[in-house]
Amino acid sequence: MKKNLLIVLMAGSLMGLASCGGNNNSAPSEADMVRQKEEAKMQAYQDSIDELERVRKEEELKAEEERIEREKTVERAKLERNFPDYTDVVIVTQRSYFHSTPTDESINQKKFLVNGDQTTVIKTKNGFGYVEFYNANRDKLTAGWLDLHDLEALEYGDY
Repeated sequence: MKKNLLIVLMAGSLMGLASCGGNNNSAPSEADMVRQKEEAKMQAYQDSIDELERVRKEEELKAEEERIEREKTVERAKLERNFPDYTDVVIVTQRSYFHSTPTDESINQKKFLVNGDQTTVIKTKNGFGYVEFYNANRDKLTAGWLDLHDLEALEYGDY
């Protein structure tokens, strides 16, 4: 509100100054120079307001990103509590892809377990569980990190 009032007052001053002159000389009149200075001040003022708004939006975005990251960290820690070391698990999603590291970016689209496969989570980190899965049909051992969201812990009476 203050910004708009200031702009209106400055614009009114400029119009008043512009109407005082009437000189058609090729050299700028004193009124023209004053008007140009006032316009430059108004532009500088508007630029500073725009910069403050840009900085405020950046700070809000950064705070939101930090809030989301904190929530993810807490959620992962809670999830990891459900999978102590050497927990027997079953895959509960259609496919659970192996990761080379406990990060979303390290996914291997060619290696996965399917719904119903059972294995053991050896350790957890960052919302992922490290497993070694032996496929008897292919006589192959596959090791890596699985997203804990894709797993459910088995109790000894479950299998």
